[in-house]
Amino acid sequence: MVLAPSPSPETAFELIARERVTVTALVPALARIWVDAAAWERPDTTSLRLFQVGGARLDVELARRIRPTLGATVQQVFGMAEGLLNFTRLDDGDEVACTTQGRPLAAADEIRIVDRDGADVAPGSIGELWTRGPYTARGYHRAAEHNTTAFSPDGFYRTGDLVRLTASGNLVVEGRIKDVINRGGENVSASELEEHLLTHPAVVQAAVVAAADE
Repeated sequence: MVLAPSPSPETAFELIARERVTVTALVPALARIWVDAAAWERPDTTSLRLFQVGGARLDVELARRIRPTLGATVQQVFGMAEGLLNFTRLDDGDEVACTTQGRPLAAADEIRIVDRDGADVAPGSIGELWTRGPYTARGYHRAAEHNTTAFSPDGFYRTGDLVRLTASGNLVVEGRIKDVINRGGENVSASELEEHLLTHPAVVQAAVVAAADE
C-alpha cells in the first residue's frame, strides 16, 4: 500500500515508478488530469496493471484513452452508500470496460429498471434503477416518512439513477432523474449532452443544466 500526499500527476507518477504500484483508483475528473498530463510527463507506468474509476460516470472517450496512455486495464466501479456495488470484470474486454458501469457484485443482488409509474421498462430501455440485496439498506434510521418515497413497499431502494441494461447484463448509467431536462415535452439527457461536448478537443469539463426560456 502506497500513500500519496497528493493525487496530482506529478506526485502520483513518481510514486508509481519508484514503488512499482500495480493498482490505483481515481474519480473521473482526476483520471482526465492524469491522462492529459501523461502526454507531456511521459511517466513510467509499466508496473500499473489495473486502473479503477468510480464515484461518477466515466465518459467513453476518456475511458478509451486510459489503456493506450497508462498501459493499465480499466475497471469501472459504480455503487452507492446505501448498498449496491457494480463493477466491470477483468476479463470483460475493453469494449465493455469502456462503455458500461459493470454488473452487480453478488448473485443475490436484485435489480429492476422501471418507469415513472414503477413498471418494468422494456429490455435495453432507460429507466430508474431499483435494487435490494444482502448488503443494501432497507430503510434510513428514524426516517419513516422519507422511507415511504425512498423505498418501494416490497423493499427495493429507489436509487434515482437512470440506467439501461445491455444484452450482456451490464448497466450503463445514463444520468440521474433530476438530470433529465424537459424541453417542450422532449426529455433531454444532460449527461449525454455533456459526453458529446467532452469529445471536443477544446472542452476539458462540461456541465449541462436546465434554464428557463420564455
